[in-house]
Amino acid sequence: MRVALLPLDDRPANLQFPQQLGAIAGVELVLPPHSLLGWFTDPGDREGCAQWLVDTAPQCDAVIVALEMLCFGGLVASRRSSVATHDAIAQLDALRTLRRAAPTTPVFACAVIPRLGMTVTNSRAADIAREIRRLAQTDDLGHVAPSPAAQAPWMEFLRVRERNHERNLAAVPLVAEGVLQFLLFSQEDAAPTGPHRAEQRAVAATARNHGVSDRVVIAPGADEAGLVLLSRALAHLNGHRPDWHVVYRPASAAVLTARFEDRPMRETVTQHITAASGGLAGNALPLSLIVHGPTGEQTDWADADAPPLASQPADTVAALREELGRG
Repeated sequence: MRVALLPLDDRPANLQFPQQLGAIAGVELVLPPHSLLGWFTDPGDREGCAQWLVDTAPQCDAVIVALEMLCFGGLVASRRSSVATHDAIAQLDALRTLRRAAPTTPVFACAVIPRLGMTVTNSRAADIAREIRRLAQTDDLGHVAPSPAAQAPWMEFLRVRERNHERNLAAVPLVAEGVLQFLLFSQEDAAPTGPHRAEQRAVAATARNHGVSDRVVIAPGADEAGLVLLSRALAHLNGHRPDWHVVYRPASAAVLTARFEDRPMRETVTQHITAASGGLAGNALPLSLIVHGPTGEQTDWADADAPPLASQPADTVAALREELGRG
């Protein structure tokens, strides 16, 4: 079985982890030449990636496409306004060309709803990124007043959001056209409030209007999207939809909204299982997922004052023993 993957970028989560998952599943994962993917702030070759997809798809059983690489040259490149809106949307035509070249090959795609921040390359940019993230956590950006140092980055942030949102809306009809089998929208680093909530509603409404809500999912994340879609592609090719029994430890983890996310953990987990083509089975066997959450206030290993142990494992270990006892 051969699956082609155009990754989000060349970082391990997007390139090496899918290779490892494919190896576990006995799948040959076909990747583009590394030279097409760019590196950090150097964007990938959009046209080269588009041509690679068209050339490769007919030799594969399924195709997975990160639209940020196809349209902008990668995740970091998608946070800059250097690619015009019409150029980004025009890149989607490569998927229609792919469909003509490989009319029966299922294509699974992921797109990113932008985070509430910017790429940080130095300490000054880190300060501005923190300000932009704070300012962006409002539903009315028209009344936001950034500091003089953040004025230009803020305007860039708004331009990028508007352009990427237009691209996202333009991608949904590809599902209705039969070009895409499935489309996953990953909500990158966010918060319970901000412009992303209205963008999510607009994407969901567009999916409903095209009658494809069952094949368009919005879930927190970004880097894991390739892994999720590889799981979905394998479930599709094997005709197998696994069922999951989910256990939260402590139970309060189910209603926790994790840092950098915008919804309770229960919703995050359910949406990822759905995107990976799984189902929730209550107490049914055979697969159990144990979610290990914090027992108190959530912390971050990146914080200078993070405690040596952010949560206690005893409750989770007890849940593991219980699930093992159930078989």
